[in-house]
Amino acid sequence: MKTLGWLIAAFALGLGVYLLSKRPVTVVGQPLEMATLKPDGSPPPEAKITVGDKSFNVKVEVERSGSDLIYHLTSNGQEIEQERYQFLNEEFHLAQAAGETFHPPMKLLSQKVQVGSQWNWDGELRSGVLSTKAMASINLLRDSAFAPSGEEGLKVSVVLTLNERNDTTRDLAFWFVRGRGVVQRRFGPALRSPVAW
Repeated sequence: MKTLGWLIAAFALGLGVYLLSKRPVTVVGQPLEMATLKPDGSPPPEAKITVGDKSFNVKVEVERSGSDLIYHLTSNGQEIEQERYQFLNEEFHLAQAAGETFHPPMKLLSQKVQVGSQWNWDGELRSGVLSTKAMASINLLRDSAFAPSGEEGLKVSVVLTLNERNDTTRDLAFWFVRGRGVVQRRFGPALRSPVAW
């Protein structure tokens, strides 16, 4: 009888661990769905772009146009870069970044946001008239190191592989805080991070 009791306890513990690993991201104790995350929120208006040991400040202005969400990064009144995100089929996608267009747009978030989720993307990366086949592995992680005190952060980590030969990879990452949109992002060596909250 003792053995049966231990088996039941072990099963219950294993089931509990499994169910906890499948729970959605929580922010201040609430389950997080895309409607709660609000990836179309406005990020901090000032950011720093860092590439290697060089950095400079930019203003971040957000434009909404239909399903598009465009981040205009400006310095001294000149636009230096654009990031374009899209809402498609109740999902949040990356459409353009660092002068490159993702075709089709790459899914960053789905309706139900769950830490540990993984998926793949296949398509083309276009830069001007040039295009190359690409694929990506995308992972959803919890990361609050950059978030304001008391807020939970969510990181979408992307490993992008270019060419059919799989000979070039790039690391991309997108950090979200509830209601503030894409507050931080990395495209290869270039990091955009908030100057202040």
